[in-house]
Amino acid sequence: MSTPEHDGENGLPLSDTELGQQLVQQLHGVIRALRLYDRSNRTVQAQIQALAETFIRIGGEEVLLLSLGDYFYLNGTRLRPTGSTMALARAFAGELRSRGLAGVRAQAGLGIGELETFLVLLTRCSSPDQTEAMVRQLGEHGLRQIFPIREKDLGGTTAAQSLDDANAHFAEDERGRAKVVYRTAVLGAERVLALSASKGRPAFQQARRVVQPIVDRLLHEELSLIGLTALRDHDEHTYAHCVNVSVLSIRMGQILGLGRAELANLGVAALLHDMGKLQVPLEVLQKPGKLGDDEWNAIRRHPLEGLKYAFRQAPYTRLTLETARVALQHHVGMDGRGYPSGLAPESLSTGSRIVAVADLFDAVTAHRSYRARPLTSFEALHLIVRSETHKFDPAPVWALVRTVGRYPAGTVMELESGAVVLALSPNHEQPSRPHCRVLVRADGSAPAEDAPEHLDPLPESDRIVRVLAPEELSDDGTLRKAA
Repeated sequence: MSTPEHDGENGLPLSDTELGQQLVQQLHGVIRALRLYDRSNRTVQAQIQALAETFIRIGGEEVLLLSLGDYFYLNGTRLRPTGSTMALARAFAGELRSRGLAGVRAQAGLGIGELETFLVLLTRCSSPDQTEAMVRQLGEHGLRQIFPIREKDLGGTTAAQSLDDANAHFAEDERGRAKVVYRTAVLGAERVLALSASKGRPAFQQARRVVQPIVDRLLHEELSLIGLTALRDHDEHTYAHCVNVSVLSIRMGQILGLGRAELANLGVAALLHDMGKLQVPLEVLQKPGKLGDDEWNAIRRHPLEGLKYAFRQAPYTRLTLETARVALQHHVGMDGRGYPSGLAPESLSTGSRIVAVADLFDAVTAHRSYRARPLTSFEALHLIVRSETHKFDPAPVWALVRTVGRYPAGTVMELESGAVVLALSPNHEQPSRPHCRVLVRADGSAPAEDAPEHLDPLPESDRIVRVLAPEELSDDGTLRKAA
């Protein structure tokens, strides 16, 4: 297929946003046409041809179109429909929701035959149950370049419900925007690592797409994104860890004065810091018990394997070098200990020093078989500040404290009034007064689950008396009664 030189009526190429709007319109149009006509119909074939050309114009290794609420996101960028296209976009979003879908992912090399088969199968199903059968049929037909994204893949019962916060319009609310960016980033991280593994080299282009929305949000001081790093999902721990380290590193770099381009490179390097683990057998990474000597050696080799991965991408750029250094150095301490051995502390890059702090902070809050329970974010912060200071450069440690605040997201606190609150995100103007959600009111009552109450931020009329340990809380967030 040939790609037209110009797309717009004025002879100029369409922007990415315009191409995204066009993609939504064409997908909706083809599905409607396939309801009325056979796939061999000339009009249907022309629409499929035009749709395939739009995928090509968007370009890149993949095209990720997500429907979240009333908006579509193309490769992480929100599409803003105009008045004339709003109704159509909502109609197509409804088409997806009726099938239990949240979007479509297509890879480079998608052919018309595969696209046509996908669209026919998509049109035939009309419910989430039928969608599951469609997914199986895609595999039976050997489709590998295009597949649907189910709403349950986004981590909630529906995409809108999982991203909605306090019944607010999430796409216009800071917490909601943060959730969109974060969930999309976790999905993107999974794809980045899968592509890196299949190609044997870093998927830099896809990693940039994951990182750029994070940089944009943090540069706009939308710090709700920091709070989402406290979320834990066992099934996607690897991908969430990569995203968490990237989010924390970008914010720490911003506090330390790095510019936008440096933050973008740091974010990609942080996202890929553990890519050397692609060479570690899965049974070693997931082993519930104590590791043997050979297994520990395999783990300790992952920085060297990450370095090798980075240098398989030519020609070498600043991003290549930053990623290579972070992959190699993020387990080397300022005291000279760590692995691989033999690296002088003074040789550690700024990015490596930042990622080392972010990596430990996030890692110790994850479930591990050798710990009775993971550390809370509050405990992790105190571990780094009080017990592990010899391992880290003081500047990134200071930046971490500024990033997560004195009471990091996930910290449960008892107030002087008697209320119990959960920290949601830091308050960079007053670090001792985070943004919180009320778990228990001062009178002992609890807000309804479908009507959460927030303190944005914790008011000066109340103060934190103490931080509660997980053992002091029941499953519903209330204080356990003394036996």
